[in-house]
Amino acid sequence: HLLPNGILLYSVCSTEPEEGEEVVRRFLHKEREFFIIEDTESLPSTYDEGPAVNNLRELINDEGYFRTYPHRHDVDGFFAVRLSRKGI
Repeated sequence: HLLPNGILLYSVCSTEPEEGEEVVRRFLHKEREFFIIEDTESLPSTYDEGPAVNNLRELINDEGYFRTYPHRHDVDGFFAVRLSRKGI
């Protein structure tokens, strides 16, 4: 159960859209009271663990999806998105 205005983080260690974006799109189609949090200002701007990843905000696309690829970012393939439930 997620309270109104609560945050749900969906993440998966995969580069496959079927396990990331498509899961989120199906969920949002079914659960209309949820939405993607697109704000990146609340996130840290830097991350020192991977030499090719130094700005987290650049890893979030216009839809609010966070994604890494091993061949681009020198880290594991990963997908994440922050969702929230609309206040009632």
